[in-house]
Amino acid sequence: MPPAAKPSTTPPRTAKAPVTKAAVAKRRSAKPSRAKSLGIAELKIKLVRNLNQMNGWLRLWFMLSILCGIVFITFAINSLPNSGDIQKAWAQEVLQVLAADMSKTLNKEVSPAELKLIDSFRGKSDKEITREWTTAAKNINLDDPGQKSLTAYKANVLNIEHRYHEKLDNLFNEQMKYVFIAFLLWFATSIAVLVLGYSVAWIYRGFKPSNSLQNNKG
Repeated sequence: MPPAAKPSTTPPRTAKAPVTKAAVAKRRSAKPSRAKSLGIAELKIKLVRNLNQMNGWLRLWFMLSILCGIVFITFAINSLPNSGDIQKAWAQEVLQVLAADMSKTLNKEVSPAELKLIDSFRGKSDKEITREWTTAAKNINLDDPGQKSLTAYKANVLNIEHRYHEKLDNLFNEQMKYVFIAFLLWFATSIAVLVLGYSVAWIYRGFKPSNSLQNNKG
């Protein structure tokens, strides 16, 4: 009989689990995020060190700049151009055109305030007034001899609509421009206060006797 085969003492090889692309991407993305967090932490440490190295006057200027920034932000938010103000101005111009046209028809002065007391305007919002009367102006048929006299009225109302539609379309850009101007004013004010403080300190040091003069007198 042939001799029995000896059992193998080497451990069986186990198949390695396949590394998915998602796991590799996760490991790669972990390194930049960690480096980014470390960079932010170092930046914070440097900022705190720089703030702690400020003298008393610079710290006072820094706090005044922050307070001025809060004031500028509050003012900018409260006075920021908005669609409600545009609709209000639009309705006011439409009412002025209507009042002028009605004054010619009735041969007496009619004000926009008096028009608002009429049932056609009472209780309506600015947006409703502009929409209804602009639509009515568009529906005027200038080919009709009876409506030929409304040519100037229709042109004025449609011209107003065109101008205020442009304002509404450009509202976001106007708001960003307003915020940018407010930021520039705050920045310029802060720098002006800083320069003024350094100028006053420089002038004050000029009136103080130098150490060399004091030593000569001694």
